[in-house]
Amino acid sequence: PGEALRVTVRCIERLKSHLPYPIYCGCSSPRITRESSKVADGVIFNYCNPKFLKWISSYLSRDVVKVSIGPSLLLPSDMKQDLLLACAIVSCSSRKFVEMFGMRKICSEISLNFQRLIELRHRGCDLYRLDEFRKIIRYESFLLKNFSISGSLDDVRDRIRELLKICDHVILGDPFFRDKKSIDSISSLNFSMSPNYRST
Repeated sequence: PGEALRVTVRCIERLKSHLPYPIYCGCSSPRITRESSKVADGVIFNYCNPKFLKWISSYLSRDVVKVSIGPSLLLPSDMKQDLLLACAIVSCSSRKFVEMFGMRKICSEISLNFQRLIELRHRGCDLYRLDEFRKIIRYESFLLKNFSISGSLDDVRDRIRELLKICDHVILGDPFFRDKKSIDSISSLNFSMSPNYRST
């Protein structure tokens, strides 16, 4: 892990020296947040819960552009199983996070072969029929509440507003832009809300 971190930071430095664009680094853990924010122009946090976002933001080495990304979807949707799978993957992506928020038990229970589940889903498999996916379904409410930007259009708008009080931008992650209903509805969202809001 230490060498991977050093390689990542060197990569950011090299990109910054060769490209005329802002360089952002995706972050889930305190260490990568601390080190990458020393050199990157911004960070993309893999958290979309305000509580988790405040926690990870405290590890920034300096003030940079902050972006929140999370599995997103307007519900109900035929892609809900894709959303739950994405939430399960994100929820256990950082050991420090898991320890900090007491998620060791949950993560041990939903520690599945995610690559296999993703491949099955891409082939059109209904994950609800699989016994292993039922482990994720047991935590459905918890996962959606803490690791997604989902629900009704009002729910999605309200969560984005909460996040924009802490960060500069919000990215609606997979499977949002694979769902026609979600895409068709997004244009009706209205965010004229705070002086900090910047439309992009």
